[in-house]
Amino acid sequence: MPGLIHRRASAGPGPAWALLAAVVWALTMIVMARLVDTLTPPTVACVRLAVTTLLLGAWLSRRGQLPKPADIGRCDRGLLLLAAAGLAANYVLSMQSLSHVTPAESSVLSSMNGMLLMGCGLLFLGERLSRLQAAGLVTFLVGQGLFLLPRLSASAFDRRFALGALLVMLAAFAWLAYALVQRVVQRRLNTLQVLWLVCGGAALVLLPFSSLQGFDRLGAGGWLALAVACLCTLVAYGAFAQAMRHWTVSGATTVTSLSPVLVWLMSLGAAAMGVIGVSVPDVGALTVGGALLAVAGSALAALGRGTPPSGQEASTATLTIGRSR
Repeated sequence: MPGLIHRRASAGPGPAWALLAAVVWALTMIVMARLVDTLTPPTVACVRLAVTTLLLGAWLSRRGQLPKPADIGRCDRGLLLLAAAGLAANYVLSMQSLSHVTPAESSVLSSMNGMLLMGCGLLFLGERLSRLQAAGLVTFLVGQGLFLLPRLSASAFDRRFALGALLVMLAAFAWLAYALVQRVVQRRLNTLQVLWLVCGGAALVLLPFSSLQGFDRLGAGGWLALAVACLCTLVAYGAFAQAMRHWTVSGATTVTSLSPVLVWLMSLGAAAMGVIGVSVPDVGALTVGGALLAVAGSALAALGRGTPPSGQEASTATLTIGRSR
């Protein structure tokens, strides 16, 4: 897919599509918080993944692109199962963290996904760290330290926050396993086929842990939140894919890395409207400054990505899509 790399000199509608993806990912965090006290995390994750699988499967079938068993080798099947397990764990852990931290706090903590992926690229894929990426990494680490310090210091240790932060970190590592495996398999299957197989596999992995209890207590607002959560994956994916068609990886990823700021703004609005389960953390200037530095560092690291070899950019873009949102 070399045409993705330098499709156009101007960004065109790319920034708008990237901003839409960031908004949808931020919205996902808000609606998840609305559901966390009614349905179990495996149940919500299973429903979201199943709906994504059905809708994406219908799209692929209409275009005659459903993968055939013969197209999937024995090694790929094992890798796809590992990716499905990683994605399932990411979805469950991310939602479970919302029982301990607010959506705004979770979104800042989950910005480490990009840094973990960048680290794997340096360690295992022979990529080099640009000066802008190095500056972004240092800024991110300082920001995360300032963000965590007030809550995890010995004098003011917040056990609930610590547990939530741990769940977000575990979710990040689960996503990393999914993303790296997805990159390997994508060399033989296209992006949508891999996404369909992984989402379907993840839904099957979570099915035995799901429960019908709680659906009768959702109410109109709960059902709306669940519907929005189910659609967010495909909408965000489609928006990001369109951004990649008209823009560069660094530009699109930089915009989407700003989604934690959008989560904070949406949390303020949702809390003001009295949305159940959504609140804004009562934090000081040090925590807010750390959060802004962490987001800025993530954006700098994304902006610092050089032009990858032919075919690599599409793979990198796909990895960003599967984030815990």
